[in-house]
Amino acid sequence: MSTPVVVGVDGCTPSLEAASWGAHAAVSRKVPLLLVFVVEPAGHDASTAEMAHARQALHRAWQCIRATGEEPLVQTDVRVGEPAAELASAARGAAMLCLGAASGKKHSRSGALARTLTRHAHTPVALIRRQSDARRSDGTAIVKWIVAILDESHGAEAALRAALDEARSRNAPVLALTSWSTTLRGVGDDNGAGVRQEVQRHLDSSEDSIDLCALPLPADPVRLLEDAGNTVQMVVVAGADAADLHTLTSRRAERVLRQRGCTVLVV
Repeated sequence: MSTPVVVGVDGCTPSLEAASWGAHAAVSRKVPLLLVFVVEPAGHDASTAEMAHARQALHRAWQCIRATGEEPLVQTDVRVGEPAAELASAARGAAMLCLGAASGKKHSRSGALARTLTRHAHTPVALIRRQSDARRSDGTAIVKWIVAILDESHGAEAALRAALDEARSRNAPVLALTSWSTTLRGVGDDNGAGVRQEVQRHLDSSEDSIDLCALPLPADPVRLLEDAGNTVQMVVVAGADAADLHTLTSRRAERVLRQRGCTVLVV
């Protein structure tokens, strides 16, 4: 059976947005969509009311998916236990785990959950934020980039591949933020040669179906995203890149990413 795209659903608006986003991801990959609700019981066992709330939340998520026009094969699962452990278990071997990125007072808990899952889920984790339908003054849509943070850590090649896959799925250009120079050949040592070569191959190709540009990785990537306005729809980062991952799940980053409607994909 195909590995599904898994979405953590809790009934709040961000999780419903994650379900809609996950529907597109599942359809583009031609895999099922698994909606998972984790009940944290007040007592030893889940109550009838808690289970009814779970089923209600899953039904609302299904309604949101139908409203998108996407038609994935939807499956549901209600689990009882600790959310991070249950979601990690449900996502084991999955194509991707999607979570709604909460804001305000709920950010601390959702951010902690996200950080735990990016360390232990062993599958790509997407933190979904609603995108604004920003347009130019003449009514044309603004091109929204997918940004890949590539610092030559273990996992950088996977981050680049994921960014390119999302770009194909969403017909979007890719901006690679690299920790090495893409204009000076042969600079530096051989560490990360694979991802360097892959970036350079796309930059040099005249027949590539994906538009890829490269810029030096700034010391403060959150500031770059803030300055980019509404032109970035997703940031892709390797889970092994601890420093940038911590930066992108900080409270400051949450504020900027929420204002920009920017999703973070950790691979």
